[in-house]
Amino acid sequence: FLLARPANDKRQIFAIPKGHVEDGETLLKAAIRETLEETGVRAKPIIKLPEISYKMRRGSNSPVPVKTVTFFLAEYESGVDDNGNALRHDSENSIVQFFNADHLPDVFETQKTVLRSAISYLRENK
Repeated sequence: FLLARPANDKRQIFAIPKGHVEDGETLLKAAIRETLEETGVRAKPIIKLPEISYKMRRGSNSPVPVKTVTFFLAEYESGVDDNGNALRHDSENSIVQFFNADHLPDVFETQKTVLRSAISYLRENK
């Protein structure tokens, strides 16, 4: 699984790459574009995975918006070295690399369900 460690997160936790949808863009096109922009990895989406929603932390006087994120399981096409490390990634991430499903690093709690769903799909569709 391609995971990224956000550069601004001091907890050293990894995350599934994600981003925002631009005007007129589909969720699928946004996923392909954001993966390439943030990680330098080209991938071909296979299946939509579960969405997650969570509250965004803001200043004490700001309303707390809810963010919904849609994920896709994708097949790798290009962009990593022989060790599974991304050749190019943006400055939002300090590390971008592939991990085996049996040896995943700590990931954000909200994304564990998404990874479990992807693992189940892969095991059922070998």
